[in-house]
Amino acid sequence: AVTLILALAAAGCRAADTVPLPRPPAPTPGRAVERAAPPLALSDAAPRAPDVPPEARDGAPCGYVDRMDTPLGAPDGRGFQVRWPYGRVSRRYDGKLHAGEDWLALSETSFGRPVSAVAHGQVVYAQPWGWGTDQGVIIVRHTFAPGTLDDDGAPLRTILSFYGHVDPPSVAVKGGECVARGQVIAAVGKPRGVAHLHFEVRSQWPDTPGPGYWPTDPGAVGWRAPSVFMTSFRLRSTAGAQWLAPFTPTLGTALGPAGDGRLVVPVEGGALAGLEVATGRAAWRFDVEGGVRSAALDAAGDVIYIAQQGGVAAYEVARAGEANVRPAWRHASQGPPSIVALAEGGVAVAAGGTLRAVGPDGVERWRVDGVGDVPAMAANERWLVLGGTGHAGAWTIPAAGGRAIVRPGLPGAPTVAGDGVYFDGPAGITWLSLVAAEPPRTVPLAASHLEHDQIIALDDGVAVAHRGPDVLRLLRFGADGALRWERDIGALGRRLPRLVRAGAGLFAIGAGGDVTAIDPVSGEATRTFNGIPVEGLTDAPWAAALEDGTIIGRVPLDGGRLMAFRAPAAVARR
Repeated sequence: AVTLILALAAAGCRAADTVPLPRPPAPTPGRAVERAAPPLALSDAAPRAPDVPPEARDGAPCGYVDRMDTPLGAPDGRGFQVRWPYGRVSRRYDGKLHAGEDWLALSETSFGRPVSAVAHGQVVYAQPWGWGTDQGVIIVRHTFAPGTLDDDGAPLRTILSFYGHVDPPSVAVKGGECVARGQVIAAVGKPRGVAHLHFEVRSQWPDTPGPGYWPTDPGAVGWRAPSVFMTSFRLRSTAGAQWLAPFTPTLGTALGPAGDGRLVVPVEGGALAGLEVATGRAAWRFDVEGGVRSAALDAAGDVIYIAQQGGVAAYEVARAGEANVRPAWRHASQGPPSIVALAEGGVAVAAGGTLRAVGPDGVERWRVDGVGDVPAMAANERWLVLGGTGHAGAWTIPAAGGRAIVRPGLPGAPTVAGDGVYFDGPAGITWLSLVAAEPPRTVPLAASHLEHDQIIALDDGVAVAHRGPDVLRLLRFGADGALRWERDIGALGRRLPRLVRAGAGLFAIGAGGDVTAIDPVSGEATRTFNGIPVEGLTDAPWAAALEDGTIIGRVPLDGGRLMAFRAPAAVARR
């Protein structure tokens, strides 16, 4: 259907020359029936912190912390929940803030359930009636190995874990004794009200219970959010972990590495940040006036293009050693534009029926009128493909270096892979050759109003993550549009994962920050990093990948953080 395109490009036709293309019949939305797929073969190779016995060390009579488990339902809290979180305001205590967490069983009573030490340590306080009518208290000091850092990069040497409301007769330890991670030290008691465990992590008061509530921010006087502290330590101490940083990204992925070496990440509040890839810290951040509908990074990494309601704004990124972003230019448009970065530099902008190429300097390079509404575009070195069901055609622009501009007239968002294009349409995935007169191929998929499909280009085709009404599915298409395999990926979680390429590997990033390597040939999967298992999580996964095999995902910790993980070299080459 598009064999004329190359001939037109060679002949050097005028701008806006158009050749109508035979429009392939579009699949009728809603007729696809959701079909079963074989389950994903998932193996677990995720690294775990070593299980080190509590041997006496210099300055640590009961050994160093190897990893941290939960105080109830160890090691991961299964069967229990935090009912009253850290920092919550209590009317019962005159508006004071909770200095710990209240842990309860998910079913039946919590009374009598075993309480475990969260890590190796030394008991510094153990009183069956330490809280009077609120019953027993145990405090354990934990010592970390030299070189251990806290979330803020400061040295982390010791911390105290606190267990309150334990049943007085059950207290099984004494001051000065060593305890091992997971060792039962007491049982949940029944203070005033419902039986539960009051659990704290703090750095002060090793020999007194303390109040349990505080009139101001407990974090300012030595308390920590217990689950956040323990989970953060577990993540940071996992083999392959690079850093954990407090960012809440938006959009689906990062824009890519800028010319200053930083990773450009859209973050909350309509802002962009440049992350130091070695530490996860922000080198710069700026708020985008007018917000961010979509964004693209110039091929050279020096300019960020931002699509907004009424036009496109460009910002220059400072070179390495500087930490600022400067407004460069702004072009107004009729309505919201679609944009895509071009391989030779610059950006293609479609708005108001016009398609333009604009250079990093803001100068228009070429223009095509009469393209109609273009909701989405995709490009590589050879092709610029327009989405939408408007007038189908092929254009050539001499000033565009011979790139062919094609509009097949298919619904959905296009993804260019080699000399073919895939459309994520309302009823499935349609492939169309851009160099041969082959009929389009469509794999029907049951439409889902919950999430959009996700397509990522590979060296020889694409991988597609799709959510239907009743199943999560991963599909692998070859360069010719043929479906090679499909898998039910329910084993990866209840949310559709985010697909990324890191080095030569294909990875799926889950909503909890877990990382799974996918073999694009066999469809087999290997879990390479365990994130945070959270039921009912509503945030969609976020991910970025670097050429060296580093994968950055969002973990649902303390409002959202970014976690960098280095995939094993053998896995990254798959």
